[in-house]
Amino acid sequence: MKIRMVSVACAALFTAGAAMAQAPGITKTFGAATIPVGGTTTLTFTIVTGATALTGISFTDTLPAGIVVSTPNGLGGTCVGGAVTAVAGSSTVSLTGLPLGPVNGCTVIVNVTATAPGPITNSVAVSDVLAGVGNTSFAGLTVTAAVAAAPPTITKAFGAPNVNINGTTTLTFTIANPNATALTGVAFTDTLPAGMLIGVPVGGTSTCGGTLTAVGATSAVSLTGGALAANATCTITVNVTGIAQGTQVNTTGTVSSIEGGVGLTATAALVVNPIIDPEEAFQVAYASNLPIGDSVFNFTNTGTLTLPTGLTTTGNICVNVYTFDASEELISCCSCLVTPNGLNSLSARADLISNTLTLGVPTSIVVKAVASRPLGLTAAGTGGTCNAGSPTPLTVAPGMRAWGTKLHALPTTPVTYGVTETPFQPSPLSVAELTKLTTFCGFIQANGSGFGICKSCRTGGLGSGTK
Repeated sequence: MKIRMVSVACAALFTAGAAMAQAPGITKTFGAATIPVGGTTTLTFTIVTGATALTGISFTDTLPAGIVVSTPNGLGGTCVGGAVTAVAGSSTVSLTGLPLGPVNGCTVIVNVTATAPGPITNSVAVSDVLAGVGNTSFAGLTVTAAVAAAPPTITKAFGAPNVNINGTTTLTFTIANPNATALTGVAFTDTLPAGMLIGVPVGGTSTCGGTLTAVGATSAVSLTGGALAANATCTITVNVTGIAQGTQVNTTGTVSSIEGGVGLTATAALVVNPIIDPEEAFQVAYASNLPIGDSVFNFTNTGTLTLPTGLTTTGNICVNVYTFDASEELISCCSCLVTPNGLNSLSARADLISNTLTLGVPTSIVVKAVASRPLGLTAAGTGGTCNAGSPTPLTVAPGMRAWGTKLHALPTTPVTYGVTETPFQPSPLSVAELTKLTTFCGFIQANGSGFGICKSCRTGGLGSGTK
């Protein structure tokens, strides 16, 4: 009988110990007191225990109308063990089977998004499988009406201020979100002007998400379904090719988004340089009987040049002179600056054949003249330097007039000279020939001997006759 009484006492003590286990506690807080419709904040659950360890803590929080679990849910916290469920877009956050030591605490954190305006009151109770139900915690949140989002903004820029016809540069669009909330469905279309096309290859790159459409040799660039985080920017870059001379002004369509609606356009300009035909500036003259007579070459500048838009339409030119002997060898070259409506001259005997690259002095020569824009020409068309070894098809400048004054010995005693003045004759000049002329002249100028470099032009005309 005494044995039975001891067993009953032990059972009573065990039951009393279980009843003394303290239920867990819980508090909950929103990360912000007020958010707009569509806004997001955190919801934090803090769980604590008393003097007794617990092994099966759980809670279920049914969110009230007006808020849901965010997408993505941003689930986090410090609780280890147990299982947390918070499905994005749902209205339930739950925890089951959490073990937690005595006098301990941990957190469960989830993001929630407001879906409707109004005051929100949210309550949750916590329990443990052995210790029973703990307290209920309340938290409040105010959801205000949605703040109207501003539309995205767009700017654009070409990679270079100008290109040659059929030349290529980049076109970059920069889209910005000025809002503290994200924008989706970002879109725009840019139809290029008639003077340019999308390049081949396209070179299309985008950091804007969505779908970029840009097909080589066509004229439209578009973005649909783009996305921008709050206060973020993104860029789109494609190659473009200039196909028509002149200033090509390119304006996009409006940029838009689902949240912000329709914004403004963006404008940028690209100068497409003309193809300058070297034939227009290439002149040829012939001189003979140089041992007994001279030929003087007068060069004039009409004062008008065909230049790329944005540089100048009038200004100085360089007259680049290349002298050939009867064997078609280049024997001298030089270049002189001629101002608008100015006149400069070279003497065949004194300037062109007095310091030849080859041995001997020729009795006849062919002179070729090419006009080009000076190096360092200002926007006003003034200044610049000349170098007969530097002209290229792009720098060749039409509009120069060149004249040759030929002096011939007459059958008189003493010998006198007759003067005949004729304009140079235009002659076709290929890019290959221009390259050959300038390359060889550059070699003459660089060899350091001084031979083959003709003397500088004289300002003013020599000889006589009507121009």
